[in-house]
Amino acid sequence: MTNLQITDVLANSMRITGNTAAQMSARLYNTPGVPTEVFNPANLSGTATPAAPGGTLIYSFGNKTGVQGIDASFEFEFYIPRDTSAATPTVPQGTDSTFANNTGSSSAAWTPIDTRDTPTPITITLPPNAHTLQQHSLATQKSVTPVRRDTLAPTGGAIIPSSTLLRYDIDFQVSDYFAVQNVYLEDITLIASSCSYR
Repeated sequence: MTNLQITDVLANSMRITGNTAAQMSARLYNTPGVPTEVFNPANLSGTATPAAPGGTLIYSFGNKTGVQGIDASFEFEFYIPRDTSAATPTVPQGTDSTFANNTGSSSAAWTPIDTRDTPTPITITLPPNAHTLQQHSLATQKSVTPVRRDTLAPTGGAIIPSSTLLRYDIDFQVSDYFAVQNVYLEDITLIASSCSYR
């Protein structure tokens, strides 16, 4: 294929952190499962900038011969600002969360080896809700780790019912744009073995 491009359409509440190799990555897989970093700012275009949310990012990979599995990938850093590109609050006061849809597409030109075939442009477009991001004012995560009974150090082993001691960790984050008070976390754990909370 020639002129392989990947396009990402950012939601109006997604804002990239930068457009250099420190914030973006472009990889080609010329050997299955083995990526090669090829990011070059000259191959980047589109309307997305660190100055405002929203826009598009387009990365051009040039020519590519397909391999088994993934052929190319493009990654970028972003964050959710207080206001959208429409100057409205991303998560209005009194709202727990909102949703942002992120989509994209890829395109290339197929040049067949067999001259009896017709060169064909190829475009694959993801649906509008290809990725839905939930934007929170308050987010909570719970994780579990098997630990030793005597030292409470992580064991990294398998969890054996009625035998393994488990440590549960609950983390939460408050959006930079909110102030909260009287935060109340309720944890419900339904297991028969011993637990250690931290």
